Amino acid sequence: MKLIKILVGIILIIAALYVIVGEQLTGASADAVINARVTTTRAPIAGNLDLSQKPLGARISAGEPLGSINDPLVDSMRLNDLVNERAQTDAEAKRLRTNLDSVNGSIELLRTRSKNYSQERIRQLQAQVTASESLAAAAEARLRAANQALSRSTSLSARGAETGISFERAQSLAEVSQLELENAKVQEQ
Repeated sequence: MKLIKILVGIILIIAALYVIVGEQLTGASADAVINARVTTTRAPIAGNLDLSQKPLGARISAGEPLGSINDPLVDSMRLNDLVNERAQTDAEAKRLRTNLDSVNGSIELLRTRSKNYSQERIRQLQAQVTASESLAAAAEARLRAANQALSRSTSLSARGAETGISFERAQSLAEVSQLELENAKVQEQ
């Protein structure tokens, strides 16, 4: 029994030493620090990062891929943005084509109006020339009639068959007809 007591005592001492040493080692492991350079990496997009499997402390050279970023939400959003942008561009192109057709139609309409206006203006000016020529011819006819009346009045007045008032009227009519003819010729030009 003495031997059992000694054996149980030794087992208890070994168990106590195991617990004490284990606590000490565990405390030291919790306070451990890895003495290595830490580098922060950034990506221009958000998403899930899948790192390639490298052993702890492995060297990485410049430009070597560390992993890949995958974000299906952003990819579908970008696709939706591009589809929306294309639809807006198509609508803008359609609007511009419609505006171009409208402007071309307006230009053609203005050309037609300009051609019609010039033709009608030429006709109007020709009619004014014709009217001026008619006025000049009428003034010439009135002048001839007034000159004839003046010559008759002059010969009758010289013979004493006509009064001086009639002669003055004929002379005045001849002068007015002469002025009308000159005015008509000025308008004709």
